[in-house]
Amino acid sequence: MDLNSNSVPSRREGVLTQEAEGTLLLLSLDDGQYFSLDEVGQRMWDLCNGVRTVRQIAEALALEYEATADTIEQDALGLLGELKADGLVELVPRPSPAP
Repeated sequence: MDLNSNSVPSRREGVLTQEAEGTLLLLSLDDGQYFSLDEVGQRMWDLCNGVRTVRQIAEALALEYEATADTIEQDALGLLGELKADGLVELVPRPSPAP
């Protein structure tokens, strides 16, 4: 599944997190790889709940930070692509709307 604006990222199970000095550390229990996220990356990680699309995540972050949703979306695609490649997030099917 390719990552794009309509993709729905979800944090993978088996990833430990630890906050330290304004940084969120992610540790994959599968292979021992770790990744560090700054404040914005941490907020993006929090929003990767398997419900929101990348575009929706960017729109939410645009309300919190001084950047446009388009700029944030491009940055999000880059970061989420790295996290996906490292096995820390996965893409899930988009949820069906409630009846």
